Amino acid sequence: MNNLCADIGWKSINHEGEQLCGDHVDIVEQGENSTVIVLADGLGSGVKASILSTLTSKIISTMMAEGLKLEDCVSTIAATLPICSVRGVA
Repeated sequence: MNNLCADIGWKSINHEGEQLCGDHVDIVEQGENSTVIVLADGLGSGVKASILSTLTSKIISTMMAEGLKLEDCVSTIAATLPICSVRGVA
């Protein structure tokens, strides 16, 4: 056990003219002394970016909180998300 503590905060800033932010932060308690914090980049702005970043952060934070290996979480995300036609990545 250690005496470390983190104060967590963030602010989502939408692009001009957009109602949604393309990035998403998810925080999940992993137990009494552990917290999983995930920041997902939706690769852009708008509805599509918001949905993809929310989906990504929810999947990976839930898997990490359940104790799965990071490699398994990343491979699941890579296999689940669609490939961006512009950037060529999930």
